[in-house]
Amino acid sequence: MSRQKRSSGPKPAVAFLTQAEAARNLQAKLDALAGVIESIKTRAGDATAEVLIGELPSSLRQFCAWQTGHLTQALPGLPQFGRNASQTLRASASSTARATALLAAVRLLRTERSRRTQQVGEKISAVKKQTLLVQKLQSAAEARLVIALRENQTLQDEVRRLRVQLDSLSNASADALQRKEKQIQQLREKLARLVKPGTTGASPPRPPRARG
Repeated sequence: MSRQKRSSGPKPAVAFLTQAEAARNLQAKLDALAGVIESIKTRAGDATAEVLIGELPSSLRQFCAWQTGHLTQALPGLPQFGRNASQTLRASASSTARATALLAAVRLLRTERSRRTQQVGEKISAVKKQTLLVQKLQSAAEARLVIALRENQTLQDEVRRLRVQLDSLSNASADALQRKEKQIQQLREKLARLVKPGTTGASPPRPPRARG
């Protein structure tokens, strides 16, 4: 059985309507992608922008499947769009060229985001290393302080011990000196009694009698 050839006559009105809607959807998608990219550039490093970068398509296949519902962040003025057939995109050389350029911009944004993420990671790693070093130095300083405090306490104890010994020696010296002074005073009093006239009981000598 021979196949029937498709009619080469004019397309029905509904086909032209579908093509027109597909073209409008494609244009809305291109405008939306361009708008999101521009918004991300003006908010570089912003948390919302970082999320949006991961929600954008980076290939033509992803672009055709991309639709408004894939964006979790609400952007004012963003047109509504849905999926589109790949043949719809290929049918317009200008739309394909624009989509290719926009997707290249998305890949560049992702590269820059990766670089920022890496830089942040490196900074965090550097901060962690510095924090660890500070903690080690602090621990070492605290250990040295404990040792110094112990040595200082030992020295203070030694000083107190020597002061006690010194006070004891001073008191002993004072007592010994007092005893010596008392002995000296006693000896002086005894000597004074010995040399005082009439204290021994002997009569003084008489003067010689004159001869006539």
